[in-house]
Amino acid sequence: MYRLTKDRVSILTQMDEALRVFDQYYVYEQIEGMERVRREMIPREAFREALANALAHRQWDVNAHIKISMFADCIEITSPGGLPTGMSEEDYLRGGLSIARNPILANILFRLRYIERFGTGVPRIMKEYDAVDVSPRFDIRDTSITVTLPVQGAEKTDSDERCVLNAIAKGAYMSRSEISTVTGFSKEKTLRLVNALIAKGLLNKSGSGRAVKYSRGATLARA
Repeated sequence: MYRLTKDRVSILTQMDEALRVFDQYYVYEQIEGMERVRREMIPREAFREALANALAHRQWDVNAHIKISMFADCIEITSPGGLPTGMSEEDYLRGGLSIARNPILANILFRLRYIERFGTGVPRIMKEYDAVDVSPRFDIRDTSITVTLPVQGAEKTDSDERCVLNAIAKGAYMSRSEISTVTGFSKEKTLRLVNALIAKGLLNKSGSGRAVKYSRGATLARA
């Protein structure tokens, strides 16, 4: 684990230093044929968006730092303060609604192109993971928000688990019986596989009883 804490420096310095450390540990070059290709273990744009969001929306009257914890399999960014007043968890994940807790700072980050567009940060983070199995995790509490960005390929899946994932298109919600129909797996095997995928953070479970549905995409952890 690498834990970065910066104090008594400008916000722009914090951004630049965090991105420098990210490039040091999560970006590498790989030789392919005659070319040297840049690879990212975690999408850099997802990290930048998550960091900019943390700075723009953190609660500054709380005596706490934004914490960036860097692990071999993920990065966790925790910002002080919960959601801004008037924003629900669903609004936060869906995007489109911009309620900046620090509008002046948010505007500076926007003008300097650290933020692409207001209200699009979380959807952009999620979009960066569209092409891989792992998904970002958002842990929303009353006093903090933690964004977890997993390393691509950190969660290993077997062929049956990949079959279940392939059966569920991103943005779709499917019942256990629908997954069984598509994959041809029995009820018992399907339940075992979806539970394993939920434990790995690759599937979400919503509803209860006969109304339970499973979906891929960002995981929203409720305190």
